[in-house]
Amino acid sequence: MVHALWLCACGRLGFEDQPEPPAGVPEVPRYGAPRPIAELNVAGARDDDPTATGDLLELYFNSNRPGGPGLQDIYVARRARTTEPWGPAQLVGELSTADDESNPDVSLDGLTLYFGRRIANSTTGMDIYVSTRAARDAPWSAAVPVPELNTAADEFTASPSLDGRELVVSSNRNGTDQLFLTALDPTLRRFAEPSLMLEGVDAYLAPDGCHLFFHDGDLWVATRRAPGQPFGAPEPLTELDSSALDTDAWASADLRTFLFASERTGDSDLYEAFAE
Repeated sequence: MVHALWLCACGRLGFEDQPEPPAGVPEVPRYGAPRPIAELNVAGARDDDPTATGDLLELYFNSNRPGGPGLQDIYVARRARTTEPWGPAQLVGELSTADDESNPDVSLDGLTLYFGRRIANSTTGMDIYVSTRAARDAPWSAAVPVPELNTAADEFTASPSLDGRELVVSSNRNGTDQLFLTALDPTLRRFAEPSLMLEGVDAYLAPDGCHLFFHDGDLWVATRRAPGQPFGAPEPLTELDSSALDTDAWASADLRTFLFASERTGDSDLYEAFAE
C-alpha cells in the first residue's frame, strides 16, 4: 500500500489540514489528572514505554531497575481484574538479554510483541524485533529482527494495527526522530518500504486505526477517517502534559484508559489517566 505525503500549514509531514476531527471518528476524551502507577515505579530507575493487552490485565514496560541482565529490560505486571492494582513487575526473561531492550508494544490479544533491541558493539543501532506466543500463559518465542524495517540507524518502536497489516515505525534514519508507515504485503508476507509521515517519536496506533498518539517531548494525537487514509493535523493532549518530558503514549481500545511515561518528578515513571 502506498501512502501519499502531504505538507500542511503546521509544517508536519503526512497530515491533512483538518481543524475538526474527521466525520464519524470518535473524539479523544478529555482525561482527568494523571497519577503515577505507584506499584510499578522504582525510585531512581527509568521506568517507561507502557503497553497493555486489550483486557487491561497485562502491562509491559521497560526499565533499568536493579536485577535485570541488561541496560534496559522488559517487564510485565498482571492483575486478575481491572479494578485491582497491578501485581509485582516480573522480568520477561525470554526477551531480556545483556543488551538493551526497550519500547515494547504488545498486541491486544497478548500474543505478539514488538520491541527495540540494541546489541552491544553493533553497527546497526537499535533494531525492531518481534516475538510471539501460542497462548497468554505460554512463554514468548525467541525474538527475531524484522529486516525490512531496520536500517543502520536507530529504529525505536513498531506499533501494529489491530489486524497486523500496518505498522507505524519510529526511526532516526534521516537524522531526526520521525514516524514512518508501512503495510504488510500478503503475498510476500513482509512489510513494504516504510513511507515518511511526520516528525515525532514513539507512536502508538490505536486499535481503531484512526488515532495516532506520539510525542516530541509532549503528547500529541492525530486522527483520520479510516485506515489507509491520511491523518489530520495533530492536536496536543495538554491536560496530560507537564513542563518535563512526557512520552510513550498508549490508549485502550475505547480510548478511556491512557498510559504514558513522564519525568515530572525527576525520575521516569509510569502514569495512568482516565476519561472524565
